Amino acid sequence: MLGFVRRLIRLRKVHPVLRRRRFFHGRRVHGLDVRDIVWLKPNGEEMLEKDWVTHYARSLGMLLNGHVMHEWSESGDLVFDDMLLVLLNAYWEPMSFSLPPLSNGASWQLLVDTAEPTIEEQPVPGQRYVVHARSLVVLSFPLEQAPTRAPRPRSSLSR
Repeated sequence: MLGFVRRLIRLRKVHPVLRRRRFFHGRRVHGLDVRDIVWLKPNGEEMLEKDWVTHYARSLGMLLNGHVMHEWSESGDLVFDDMLLVLLNAYWEPMSFSLPPLSNGASWQLLVDTAEPTIEEQPVPGQRYVVHARSLVVLSFPLEQAPTRAPRPRSSLSR
């Protein structure tokens, strides 16, 4: 248990997308076809308003896009991170989730599976992942190429 908790603490320290200072918006970022957070049904489709009030819905996915965080470090560097996919299954049976497709034939990397706490990071083959009953899974798509420095926007107070 101690080793597992240490892995979770390390995961939070390594991934700034899990320590954001601003709320996620879920809107398109800067006119791109990209959002900072997307809520997914197990079949891979985006959740709609009606899905949030469905009494039988007990499983969902949360895609956290660290590629478009729009936050700056204390030194003024634009902060980027991996894209993380969190899969939650509150159902009493295993649930198969469709994983969002990745470019260039890349695969998701398994970071955490609470049903298998001793499993270390590993690639996830295929387009689906089975999440055990009442458990959580965290997958990662590593940040490949992103600018390392961008100018910090001027605040309206400095004008």
